[in-house]
Amino acid sequence: MPFAEFSPEENKKWFWKVPRYIWTIVLRLYLRKRHGFEISGLENIPSNTPLLFAPNHTSHFDMLSIVGAVPTSLIHRTYAVAAKDYFFTSWWKALLARIFVNALAFDRRGRIDESMAKCREVLDNGDSLTIFPEGTRSPDGKLQSFKPGVGQLLASHPKALAVPVYISGAYEIFPKGSTQVKPGLLRVHFGKAISFSDLPPIPESYKKVADRLREEVVRLKPSP
Repeated sequence: MPFAEFSPEENKKWFWKVPRYIWTIVLRLYLRKRHGFEISGLENIPSNTPLLFAPNHTSHFDMLSIVGAVPTSLIHRTYAVAAKDYFFTSWWKALLARIFVNALAFDRRGRIDESMAKCREVLDNGDSLTIFPEGTRSPDGKLQSFKPGVGQLLASHPKALAVPVYISGAYEIFPKGSTQVKPGLLRVHFGKAISFSDLPPIPESYKKVADRLREEVVRLKPSP
C-alpha cells in the first residue's frame, strides 16, 4: 500500500513538513473560530525529552485537537500512533494521515512487535508519540480502561515522560458513528509529565503504568 510502509524519520522530509505546517495553521484557525478552542497546561510540556501524550479518546477530533494544541516546535516531532487497519487501508487515507497528523501506522491485528519497535524508534530519536491508551473511541463518551501497551513503551524507555491529556467537547462535536460535525466548545488540558523510570520492564509494570495514567487523565476532567 503506497504511503503505508515507512520509517518515522521519513515523515520529517520537507515534502511532508511543508504541507503539514500549512495544514496545522489552517486547523488552528478553524478550531478557534468554529469551536472556541482552548488550551491549558502547556507549561506542563517539557522540552528536549521524548514524550508520550496519553489523551482520552471519544472522537476523531481528539487527534486534531492534539495537533492543534502542541507547541509548534513539536508539530513534526510528535507522531500519532494510528490504526493501520483504519487509517492506512487506501493510499489517499494514508497520505492524508501522514500529512494531517504525522501518523505512524500501528498494526494492532498482526505485526504488533514490529509496530512497537517503530514506536520505540521514535522515542529513541528523542521525538514524541500520541497514543490513545483506550485503543479505540469510546462509544458513549465515558473513559474506558487503558491498555497495557502504553505501559510497555514507558516502562522500557527510562527517558520518556508521559503527559496525561484530557480533551473535552470532542464527543459532543463529532461522536463515534456521526457523519456531521456539530458546533461546540473544544478544550485540551495537558497534565504534569510523569516519569516511570523506576519501574522494571515487566508485565506487572505495564498495568501499573496504564492504571496510573488513567487516574491522572480522570483528574484532569473539568468539573460539571
